Amino acid sequence: MKKLKNSGRLLLQWLPLIAVGVIAAIAFHYRRYFSLDILLSVMPPQPWAAAAALLGLFALKSLSIVFPILVIYALSGLLFPPVFAILVNLAGTAAVLTLPYGLGRLAGTELVEHIFQKYPKAHSLRDFQQHNAWFFSCILRLLGFLPGDVVSMYLGASKQPFWPSLLGGILGMTPAMLAGTFLGDSLGNMSSPLFLVSLGGMVFLSVVSILLYRRHMKRHAENSRSAKENHGGTHQKQ
Repeated sequence: MKKLKNSGRLLLQWLPLIAVGVIAAIAFHYRRYFSLDILLSVMPPQPWAAAAALLGLFALKSLSIVFPILVIYALSGLLFPPVFAILVNLAGTAAVLTLPYGLGRLAGTELVEHIFQKYPKAHSLRDFQQHNAWFFSCILRLLGFLPGDVVSMYLGASKQPFWPSLLGGILGMTPAMLAGTFLGDSLGNMSSPLFLVSLGGMVFLSVVSILLYRRHMKRHAENSRSAKENHGGTHQKQ
């Protein structure tokens, strides 16, 4: 009975990974259908139905990893006035952050080890966990050195608090969300001031984040070296 219970728990832990793998494989196979033109052609004409369809696309993106979120942001900018498009994209961003977080929470620590094996760069995530959850989540989105869905799964699997992780993730994804929305709104007019400002802001924040990351890693290396030297000196005195 105990063995059966443990098998059921193991299946529950690995089920999210299996589901994501299957959805990612399907999305990759049909990736040619995820172009802006094709998606625009199948959107329902009613605004609220189109908004619901977009939220469905966000949910699919959160489970597929390979689905490009900027296409959905731009599609929303094409379909709706800017203010409504931003509201839809914010709701979609929350969904994109929440679903993988929940899957990671279900999968637990086994998922953390799987992420470290598949994405060697993910080892640096542990260095950032000394910061509060919202900054941790925000800086990872701005850096963009890992897929956002993988980051969300890691946050859930490592049991980072949900609300700070969600708010930090939304803050970190907002520059890209605004750039994508205004790109769709100004398609055919790439010199649109709103698009240029949001794109410039996204590039600026990305550069600042990279500099902060490099500074953090340098400080972490110095602290590690200092700790080793102190430990070595103490050991010699003994």
